[in-house]
Amino acid sequence: MKQLLILILLIASVFAVDNAFSQQLLSEEELQEAAVFTDMEKALKNPGEVYILDLSGQELAAIPPTINRLRNLQILYLDNNHLVNIHPNLFKLKKLQLISLDSNYMKQIPEELTQLTTLEELYIGYNKYSELPKAMVNMESLTMLSLAGMGKLDMAETFQVLVKMRGLTHLDLSKCDLDTIPWMINGVQKLRSLNLSFNPKMEWDTSFQYMSQVNTLEELILTNNSIRKLPAAIGLLNQLKVVDVSDNPKLNVDELMSVLKPLYRLEVLDISNSGISELPKNIGSLSSLVELYAQNNKISRISPELKKLEFLEVLNLNNNEITDIGDSFGFLQNLEELYLYNNPIEFVSEEISDLSDLKYLELPNSTLDKETKKNLKKWLPDTEIQFMDKKKEKHKKR
Repeated sequence: MKQLLILILLIASVFAVDNAFSQQLLSEEELQEAAVFTDMEKALKNPGEVYILDLSGQELAAIPPTINRLRNLQILYLDNNHLVNIHPNLFKLKKLQLISLDSNYMKQIPEELTQLTTLEELYIGYNKYSELPKAMVNMESLTMLSLAGMGKLDMAETFQVLVKMRGLTHLDLSKCDLDTIPWMINGVQKLRSLNLSFNPKMEWDTSFQYMSQVNTLEELILTNNSIRKLPAAIGLLNQLKVVDVSDNPKLNVDELMSVLKPLYRLEVLDISNSGISELPKNIGSLSSLVELYAQNNKISRISPELKKLEFLEVLNLNNNEITDIGDSFGFLQNLEELYLYNNPIEFVSEEISDLSDLKYLELPNSTLDKETKKNLKKWLPDTEIQFMDKKKEKHKKR
């Protein structure tokens, strides 16, 4: 009887420890409100209260050995330093969920890193290593892996590791000097997001033949690739919800609409910085769109095709050449956010009051007179309106 009681108490204590561990992990919402420490000395004054530590860009040659005292640390930024290795005390932080080691001088990724069983996001791009540790296949909690800027990686060997990482859902291969995506891409069984930006040498016909077999892909990022046209095979990725082809100024956007038309789940399209003077003539064929980004172009008028996008909630047309807003937007009854600053707009019609769900509106400041601004506040009493003049956007609003 005594032995049974001891066993019960032992089991109860194990559950109590596990429960305490889970309680101490902050949720994603709590982390958004948590303090971000940028100074190790200040962090060590209350080590148990440090959940986010950002030591990026501090020219560190080594990770402080006292890092292990931050026992509740969940997010750690160490990018843009001079690190060549990782201090072993970091591996004692058993609650880490995100580590960023981008832009350092690491010649290898230590196998001990794979012992961090709670790690969900790992950013190890722009370093000097040439292969991934095979033990990464054991990182079952890892969902996001960034290998951006790792053009020296042998992608065939790399994918032999990636296909065995059963939890991997997000993969960043931007700036990897790829000529094609490896055929083994279809072996990454849960892949939902793929970033192939800044790979201008890519042979897209072959790459999309391989990618078309990835039936889980929901987000595809193809910015800055000198793309002229996308293969029709993109239409086979019928789970796609987000397509970003921004910063491809030679892209034929009218042809783009045709190849995207089969994507009946497509909700977000980014064609910003595409050098276009008007929205695609058949943009209305993408009837499921919820968000459309077309900023930083030369658009001078609003296409009547927009009225077919009845589910549109976000429309960004900042930094274009639009001069007036007549009845251009009144038919977008679900629109919640409208961005129009840095356009030479001088006239706004009262029709804009039909946007009853509009929560946020950006308009140019210098080209609109006081009377128009006063009327806008009257026509849209429940909308936050910002009048502003800004320089050309370098980064798109997303």
